[in-house]
Amino acid sequence: MTAAEPTGPSDVAGTGVHLTARGVAVFAVIAAAVVGLALVVPALADRFQSANAGVLLSDVAKGWSHTVLHPAYWAFLAVLAVAEWRWPARRGEGLLSTGGAQDLAWLLLAPFFTLTLVAGYVHVLDALYDGPLNGAALDVQGTLGTAVAFVLAFLLADFFMWFSHWVRHKVPPLWRFHQVHHSQRAMSALTDNRVHFFESIVSATLAYVPARLLGLGDEAALLLALGTVYFTGFTHANLRTNLGPLRYVVVTPQSHRIHHSTEEPHWDKNFGAICSIWDRLFRTQYHPADEYPSVGIEDEDFPLEHSTRPTRVLATYGRQLVYPFRKVTADLRR
Repeated sequence: MTAAEPTGPSDVAGTGVHLTARGVAVFAVIAAAVVGLALVVPALADRFQSANAGVLLSDVAKGWSHTVLHPAYWAFLAVLAVAEWRWPARRGEGLLSTGGAQDLAWLLLAPFFTLTLVAGYVHVLDALYDGPLNGAALDVQGTLGTAVAFVLAFLLADFFMWFSHWVRHKVPPLWRFHQVHHSQRAMSALTDNRVHFFESIVSATLAYVPARLLGLGDEAALLLALGTVYFTGFTHANLRTNLGPLRYVVVTPQSHRIHHSTEEPHWDKNFGAICSIWDRLFRTQYHPADEYPSVGIEDEDFPLEHSTRPTRVLATYGRQLVYPFRKVTADLRR
């Protein structure tokens, strides 16, 4: 097996994903629960902290209130859900599909990892950066202003994301973890949240290094991170659009669907996160902009989702989380 072999998804026997009354009902119930939690979680976070109920509970509650429970994010998802219904790339996909329900589980459970393992890793980066490196920075923000520092940090981070994405397709052990993301057979605005925490550690590094290197302030760094979250949510949506001339500058829902494609001519194409310039520069851009293929991976053993029942969704989430470790272990034993 060569390093390139794991990268190619191929045709799967149908998507097995349909918009059903049960799926709509389950999604509606979960959304209603999220709205309810958004009203009480901030108070619970303060109570956990004041009662010394545990740093983890407090941090997770705060993480939910600032991210997955933020009204602006759910308004963003609502707009994309309507757009997916009106202009779908392929029928039966989108937020209100079986795959959308599974992605929702990844979104809601992510804080348990991002605010513990990933946050701990960032603290280690802080210690290394402020210790051996003495907090070295170019201080572009102080010299040229916040706007210039923001643009440079954005371009540097976007290139790192492109390069990291390319590496995760080419190195077999890394592909096993990235495979979780590519397992989605029903693209939606939530698909970008189907990311294994091991990959989140890589992403945290990519966000951290440009910001610290360029001396970017906390507010500007946060804006960069949030902007990336919203934009990649859009590019993963089940939308039939290539954004016209803008596709020559930025990634589009059409071009990123090509990246997730089951068709061999599309494999190892369109690695960009926000800008399409890197793919064009390094000749990994797939140029026809009017194709909307099916998506998925070739792996009969992967624990794909087949139900919107909450218990089944949670069980599938657990299996998907463990699966890459099992595959890497099996690969090493060969």
